[in-house]
Amino acid sequence: MSKIVLVRPIPLYEGQKVGATVKGYETLGLTKAPGTFDKKRLYAVKGVLDTGMLYKVPNPDYKEKENPEFKEGTKTPKMIPEDPKIPKTIWKWEEMERKLGIKSTDPDYNVPPNEEDLTKDHFSKSLSPSSRRWNHQVVRLENGANKFDIHIPKDELQILILQGTHEVLPTLSEKGNPAYREANYYFEDVEKEAEIKMTKNESKIRAVEEYSSASTDMKRRYSNILGITKSSQPSDKVINSTLFEFIDSAEPNRKAFLKLIDRYKTTPEYIIAHDEYLQAKQSGIIKKKDGKYYRMLPNEQLGQQIGVDDESCIQFILDIQNNEFRAELKEAVQDYRSRTVNA
Repeated sequence: MSKIVLVRPIPLYEGQKVGATVKGYETLGLTKAPGTFDKKRLYAVKGVLDTGMLYKVPNPDYKEKENPEFKEGTKTPKMIPEDPKIPKTIWKWEEMERKLGIKSTDPDYNVPPNEEDLTKDHFSKSLSPSSRRWNHQVVRLENGANKFDIHIPKDELQILILQGTHEVLPTLSEKGNPAYREANYYFEDVEKEAEIKMTKNESKIRAVEEYSSASTDMKRRYSNILGITKSSQPSDKVINSTLFEFIDSAEPNRKAFLKLIDRYKTTPEYIIAHDEYLQAKQSGIIKKKDGKYYRMLPNEQLGQQIGVDDESCIQFILDIQNNEFRAELKEAVQDYRSRTVNA
């Protein structure tokens, strides 16, 4: 299988149709329609040829001005069009006609069938779905990598056409999708892949730096919140090694770790309270019963209700009015752990 290399990522807009979907063309009600793609067929949606450009984009000619009749507290719009005749959006194929310098006044914009002469490049240049251009439009692909630059309008047009077919996989991961059973090519966005790789490297570097600068006490709290602490009282060495292995193993782990770091930098008291709450749960001092969390008393008796979920319990601990309760909670956790060690 060959790859089609995209040098620039294509901007996506709401409503854009990009080739087939995981549901498959058949379940979407797509049918074959006139038009060729390297001697193969394009597809149509509800009878309209899908050229990969059947979606709306912002109209560059559309401008707004302040509404002189606007009043606060009413439904009157604050901004109105400068020219009501100019639509806010246009079809992607209309935008591409502008980029390629195709005008409806051109003599070959719509060429009658009896006047077409492909040898002289004389056929309809219109990009509308009903254009006879699609009876002749061909995207020639070579074996191996075919390079396209989205900043070049001719290249962008070919990419859009390719996206409107079932002949090219959006990504190589769609290889097993039955909707693309005839595909011999796939898209690969070189710059996007490089950007993803660079982002991963940057996050890994930052995660290691944050790990190195964190105190052992904070590493212990992070490990507890991330759920990677295997025992109730792991040694400092175990904390250091397991946390480092966690952030070094996968990008989602680094994101979770850095999210905690960022939260600690903005609201350190929240992270500390979160850890204290988890310690109390792990020690059996806070338990859930009938959908609510309670501070447990001796002989498994229910004490004060703390909350109905994790977040409400953390907020309860953070409440300055509950400082005395919080101090008792920490003391109870320490007492439980000392008894566990002695046992």
